[in-house]
Amino acid sequence: MAIVMTLRLADPDQARCLSRLVKQPQLTFDFYSEEFEYAFSKQVAHPRESRQGLEAYVRRAIAYYGEIPADQRDFDRAKAAFQRAFPL
Repeated sequence: MAIVMTLRLADPDQARCLSRLVKQPQLTFDFYSEEFEYAFSKQVAHPRESRQGLEAYVRRAIAYYGEIPADQRDFDRAKAAFQRAFPL
């Protein structure tokens, strides 16, 4: 099983979601059946060191995004290239 979450930093709602996510001391995952019925939830510790590392990655991603010329920003193409480079 793999969990993949892709967020578009250029989208204010998604950027806000990511900002909240990296600051949470615990992450909650909800699991559903194949019929999309709630099965259970699981909380996982999200240690401070891990949160700080993620915040640094987010800051670097935002800085890098700002360096890309607007006419070359293509989220879907970048996501596809990432998936090819790092297949599950």
